[in-house]
Amino acid sequence: MGYEIRNCNISDIDGLKILWKEVFHDDQKYIDHFFDSVFSINNAFIAVDNNIPVAMMFMLPATLTVGTGIFQAGYIYAVATNKNYRGKGVMTKLERYVCEQATLGGISLLALVPSNSSLFKMYKKIGYQTAFYKSSTIIIPKDCGKSELLDCSLDYFLQQRQNMIEQYGAYFELDNGCRAYRYETLKKYCDILIYKDDDEDGYIVGQKKGDNYLIMETSLSGRTLSKAAFAINEKYYKLKKISLEGKNGTITPYGMLKPLDSRVNIFDIIKSNPYMSLMLE
Repeated sequence: MGYEIRNCNISDIDGLKILWKEVFHDDQKYIDHFFDSVFSINNAFIAVDNNIPVAMMFMLPATLTVGTGIFQAGYIYAVATNKNYRGKGVMTKLERYVCEQATLGGISLLALVPSNSSLFKMYKKIGYQTAFYKSSTIIIPKDCGKSELLDCSLDYFLQQRQNMIEQYGAYFELDNGCRAYRYETLKKYCDILIYKDDDEDGYIVGQKKGDNYLIMETSLSGRTLSKAAFAINEKYYKLKKISLEGKNGTITPYGMLKPLDSRVNIFDIIKSNPYMSLMLE
């Protein structure tokens, strides 16, 4: 089975969309939105057989900030292989090629979020190390009195989120061009809300799952968050549990890093406890 690994060309786009549909089963509007808003031939890498894409990997521009240092990074996204080419080492070779191209482009490290826990071991074998963690804690709702839950605009979300992540000493973030796309992607399956009362306002990204509600990220402080949980509980009519993903509570692995530059000390980065959340997965 012969195939070639190379950078993507404009003529490959239709084939990439077909492969995306086959592997991820997203609707065509969603797929087109990615290619219209984020795609670039500079961030798309493929394996082709007879000029038909059989595997793909996108590397979205990003940065890792650690204190006053900023590392140029690539975020690995939408990794897919045609079912007839799986288990044959195609993706391993494609990932190696992406690393080579990233290094040539001055990128210091790659990051990714495994789609399930079993993949952490696989990615570790090719040089990735777990550097980002998430936790979950239960939020106890507290009667908030007068408050509002409003739809959150893109501009409000981007500004508030930037202010929030800068409070961390170290954090990973996509470049500006990808942030609007992330917002639209989140809106497909999450609430993006503004909670507002007399004391504070901030955004909440959350998702209702059965009788439970998961707050994936928020800019609200702890005291206000309990009041926001009360408002969410009222909105969804008596939820059994409202939980918050963050830095406290039971910790689970979330994201991984792979250094491409020998000057990058991955252990120092991990020690800095860098923040990563709301990544495209």
